[in-house]
Formats: sequence, C-alpha cells, structure tokens
Amino acid sequence: MNRCLLSLLLILSIMGCNNFFDVKPKERLLEDRVFQNAQDIRSANRGIYSLLASDYLYGGALTMGALDVMAQYYNCGSTHLMYPLASYQYGLQYADTVFTGVWRDAYRTILNLNNFIARLEPTEGVVDAQEKRLLLGESYGRRAMLHFDLLRIFGPVYRADPAGLAIPYQSHPLPGLTPIRPANDVVDSILSDIETCLVLMDEDPIRGGSAVVLEHNERFNYYAAMLLRARVLLYKGDIQQAHQAIDRLLTEAAAFFPLTDLLLPQEVVFRLAVPQMERQYRKYFSPTQTPEAILSPRNDQLRQIFMQQLTDVRWARYWRKAANVQQVEIDVFEKYAPPEMQMPVMRISEAWLIRAECEPDASVAEAYLNRVVGGRNQEIPDGSTVPFDERLYQEYRKEFWGEGQLFYFLKRKGIASIADGSAETGMLIMNESTYRVPIPANELIYR
Repeated sequence: MNRCLLSLLLILSIMGCNNFFDVKPKERLLEDRVFQNAQDIRSANRGIYSLLASDYLYGGALTMGALDVMAQYYNCGSTHLMYPLASYQYGLQYADTVFTGVWRDAYRTILNLNNFIARLEPTEGVVDAQEKRLLLGESYGRRAMLHFDLLRIFGPVYRADPAGLAIPYQSHPLPGLTPIRPANDVVDSILSDIETCLVLMDEDPIRGGSAVVLEHNERFNYYAAMLLRARVLLYKGDIQQAHQAIDRLLTEAAAFFPLTDLLLPQEVVFRLAVPQMERQYRKYFSPTQTPEAILSPRNDQLRQIFMQQLTDVRWARYWRKAANVQQVEIDVFEKYAPPEMQMPVMRISEAWLIRAECEPDASVAEAYLNRVVGGRNQEIPDGSTVPFDERLYQEYRKEFWGEGQLFYFLKRKGIASIADGSAETGMLIMNESTYRVPIPANELIYR
C-alpha cells in the first residue's frame, strides 16, 4: 500500500491522545491526492471495511466475544478471564480494556468514514457517477451502523429512558470534542444517515436478484440499509414503521436470500471478511485454550438451549465434543473454525424474526416465527403453549450465537432476569447498571 493510502489508517496510530476526539487538525487521515485516482478511492474504501473487521469491532468483541459473554452463553465463573464481562463489573480492568478498545476503534473508523465522505463528495469524474453514489451510500450506512451499535452498548435502556444522555454522534471529518447527545436524538441522526444511504444506493446492483447477491453482500448494500432501518425503528419502539420497513425488505428481497441453510452465504445480507479469524478461533474457542480463557457453555446448557432437538442445524453443524487441556469433555463452538473467514453481520433470518415481532395477529406472528424454526430443521410445534415472547427469545438465543445480537435483544426488551451462564440454576437480575456499559473514563474527564 503506498504512502497516500497508509494515511487512511493514520488514525489507528494516534495512541498518545488522552481523549480520542482530541486529535490535532494537522493530522490528516486521508490525503487529497488519494481522491484523484479511482483505484486509490476503492482501496481506501476497502481499508475502512478492514477497520470494521478489527478485534474490538465485528472481528471479535461485537460479535463472537464480549457481547456474547454478556448474553450468558458461556460458563465464565469467577476464575475465568472474562468474568468481569459475565458479571457486568465494567470497572474491572479486563472489561474496561475491552470497551475502551470498542469505543476507540469505532470512533476512529467513523472519523475515517467522515473523511472519506468529505473528500469524495466534491470530486467529479474520478469515478463514474453511479459508483460514487454507491461508495457514498455505503459510507453513510456504515456510519449509521457503528453509531447504532455504540448506542446499544453505551446508551441507556431505551424503552425506559429514551431522552437520557447516550453518546456523541460524530458526523464531521475533523476530530474534536463532540457533545454527548440524548439517545432519541442519536436515533434520529442514525435514521437520517440510513435514509441518505437508501437514496444514494437506489440503483445498487444487489437489487438485480439472487445471481448477484454473493458479489455484493461483502459490502454494506441496499438491503443491509433496509434491515438496519427496521432494526433501529424496532429499537425506537415504532412498531408500525418497523413493520412497514421489514415488509418492504421481505417483499423485494426474500427470494434472493433463501432461509434454507445457515451455512450458505446467500442467506447473509451483509458480511465482513475477517483475515484474523483463525487467530480469533484459537483465542476464544479452541479446545487447546486454557479453561480460564476458553468460551464454552456448561455441559447441560447447550441441550437446554436447543431443547434436545438434535436435528437443529445450528446445533448439529456448529458444535462438537472434544477434550480440553485437562482431558475433560466440553462443547466446542465450531462456527468460526478454519477455514472460515467470514463474519455474518446481518442475515435474512433476523428480518423474519422482526416481522414476527411486529405482527399484531398472534397466529400470523407464529407463522412468521415458524419460518425460522422450519428453516433450521426444527420440529414446528403444534399448538404450542409457550408464550410468543419466550419462543422469540429462544430463537434469538439459538440463531445469533457468535454474532453478538442476543445481548442487544435482551437490552431492547428490558428483560429483568436471565439465566446465569455459569450456574446450573439461578437467574441474574438485569437492570440499567448491567445493561449499560459506562463510557470510558478518559472520555468523560474532558467533557
């Protein structure tokens, strides 16, 4: 990579600042001449996707790591490295290090996106008009996605305190102190960025059908923006608008993303290449990892979650038995085992679950939920007496293992108690202090 393109990643080397937003204006992230050449523009855009796949973002903490520990998937007792996360003791060093990294890398990526947008918008004729619109649309969409996940982590429980102070919304290319804004104000900015993205990407080639899905689902695309919009509206509590948004997505795109086999990339609406996936697998899941560091559920927990349905493809294909370093048999999560190098960020199954949740007619809602159940080779219950909300939780729990979405679901619903992943019996009381990760202390002292 030449010197011009390396400037894209300059922000990652700014480690001496006490406060992330306190970066001197002279430290340019992208040099103007990058935007005088089409290939350099494309390379810069790919570089931002690489930032999204970093260990503290979607290549680790926000998917297979910290958030899943906080959703109580794993047995992380008091001697485990990730116990501070499992016990929601965010002030302890391990948890503080993780979420300081999440905050830092997310806002640095956002700042790169802002610079990319600001430098690309005034160009004329460097890339053709349609490609320029797509590149800008991807950037607005990624900016919205990052802010939304930061809001879901560091913001209040929205249903209880939508006007509570949450996070900064960084939309300018130059760093500097940005005020912390109320959660509902942040949501409005996220939705505004998504609308801009959808307008710019109206002619996205992915809308051409299933034959081109695999060519375009490794970038933030039109359908990813539609699904993100439905996510945000549901989070906001605007059920009617979320219902309409997800209907539009499924009407146009359901046939392009068949809900038949979660191993097929055609089911993935948006995915990221994670070059360090093998290292992450060894770090989190390999049976050669120490008991104090491996992420593995209790021996009885996996069967409880999957309710002994051995035919469920999510159990049959993603789990195996193996002996750990102490020669004790454990359940090993194989979803990201080599040679896998792709991280699903959005999948069509989430659209069907959102559609079910937004449906006012109970029987119709059950039918939509059963689309996912049947698509995973589970037995569809006949006249189930299990309440719909409990069935929905069970499906989120099984469907998004390794993807970070369950913790967001629990927080959005404000669920007051959840099963303790480290104990055979017992529930953990959940509230604002457990669901809300504090903003890193070194960010607050300058405000």
